[in-house]
Amino acid sequence: MLFIFLNINDDDNLRVLEFFGLKPEDCPTLRLILLEEDLVKYRPLSLDLSVSGIQKFVQDYLDGKLKVCVASWSFYIYAGYSLFTVFK
Repeated sequence: MLFIFLNINDDDNLRVLEFFGLKPEDCPTLRLILLEEDLVKYRPLSLDLSVSGIQKFVQDYLDGKLKVCVASWSFYIYAGYSLFTVFK
């Protein structure tokens, strides 16, 4: 898994948020994104940004407890998956 931390006060990083379908007002947040044929996004069940909260989010994904967030946009197809965290 790849963890990405973004400073959303830097205008250059707003394009990254847009790419993943997020807005500054969504931050801070966590998303797990599978970059497959179709974009598959997962949100945590709670927004706990502590170490234990992030570990639980990853474990919930591995245990199949998370529901897919539906997105209406697409992009180039990449192999693998990423987990990223965005902070204000």
